[in-house]
Amino acid sequence: MAEESMLDFVKLTVRFTDEIPLGSEALWAKPLSVDDAEGDYVLHNVSMFCGLAPDDVVRVTRNGDSRLQITEVVTVANRCVAGLHLRGAGGMSLLGARHVAPSQEVMDHASVAFARQLEARGAHVEGPAGMLTTSWPLNMAAPQVRRRIAEAMKGRDDWLVAGVWSPEERADGFADFIDTAV
Repeated sequence: MAEESMLDFVKLTVRFTDEIPLGSEALWAKPLSVDDAEGDYVLHNVSMFCGLAPDDVVRVTRNGDSRLQITEVVTVANRCVAGLHLRGAGGMSLLGARHVAPSQEVMDHASVAFARQLEARGAHVEGPAGMLTTSWPLNMAAPQVRRRIAEAMKGRDDWLVAGVWSPEERADGFADFIDTAV
């Protein structure tokens, strides 16, 4: 089998509803057909904000900026997604007024170390320091994902689980978070 290169992938834009004030995010994907730029694509990475995950199939259309924009989620891969946050990341301390937010260096180190623990348990991990999003192997159920996260968190009370979303929960949330209008 030929090895895939990043040249085989394109960036897709996912626009968000007002529920996510960031506007949009770019995701890597591979076209299912080489005949036309518009059409169906298989996602390669996990979204930081809307629950899209590797192996989800999306339909895209060129938007007014000539970018390929996700306009429909065609199929949702049987893959869980989980979000994790470092306590105090983003300039706020969740530990109380006496504690200060961690420095960028501390967040970088803590994020990389924790990401390695999650990867060792099967997760695909993405995200900036202090905020990680994970996708888990196909067909791994949410209770098993929660157990693997709990194993990785042993002795790491500096991380909080924002949520673990099953494929069904991910699909239910798309309408709330993804703006499909072009």
